[in-house]
Amino acid sequence: MPDDATKPALLDAIDATLQTLERRAKHYRNLVVAVSLAMLVSIGTALFTWHALPLLGLASAVPLVAAFAYADARLVNRWIAAVHDLRDVRALDVDHFATTVRQLKYLPQAPLRAMLDALERRAS
Repeated sequence: MPDDATKPALLDAIDATLQTLERRAKHYRNLVVAVSLAMLVSIGTALFTWHALPLLGLASAVPLVAAFAYADARLVNRWIAAVHDLRDVRALDVDHFATTVRQLKYLPQAPLRAMLDALERRAS
């Protein structure tokens, strides 16, 4: 197994992309669980106590989604910075990288396209 010094920059960029996609999926699953749990507890408590006040717990979905969006944006920004570092330090061809990653059909295409679009917008 090659060490980081001899590992091609393209492979490092693909690894970073895979890790970012995996973390984004994990965060999204956690969001779905948290929002679902908050909704079930709120509705269940309202039904059990026969009061409407516990339904205010449904509003907890808003800060949960906002926190997810913030964390997701930070994750994508860190990935963009890592790809730019590979471009600057190890001469990664970003266009070749984007073309290569788009051809990996086992990756979720919609999030991947969004990440690559953000990378192209932030090209400097």
